[in-house]
Amino acid sequence: MINSLENGLPAITLGCDLSFFSAYANDKSYECAFAQQLGVLGKEGDVLIAFSTSGSSKNIILTATLAKAMGIKVISLTGSKENLLCGLSDAQIKAPCTECYRVQEVHEVIYHVICRMVEGYFWGN
Repeated sequence: MINSLENGLPAITLGCDLSFFSAYANDKSYECAFAQQLGVLGKEGDVLIAFSTSGSSKNIILTATLAKAMGIKVISLTGSKENLLCGLSDAQIKAPCTECYRVQEVHEVIYHVICRMVEGYFWGN
């Protein structure tokens, strides 16, 4: 079995636990659901990669605000317009466009480049 396992990093995609997300959003607040998860699972020294086409989505702004208060670094991926999220970020990556579909297409490529860079950093080739 050991030979079948691959290297990995402790990471989570906020919002993918649909049971939690649905219950919290219905009972408390959709806008705070990501922040709630981050507040429980995140710790100082972690990194939050925050995607927002506009850079002004309230749920992402609240999560990035909490991340900063917790000592979590924030990397934002947004469109090219000035936005609130970039002001909360330690590093900003802006797609060179404003159309929603284009920004998201560029983000997909950037995400894969980041993944490859992280893999290279931790495990070489």
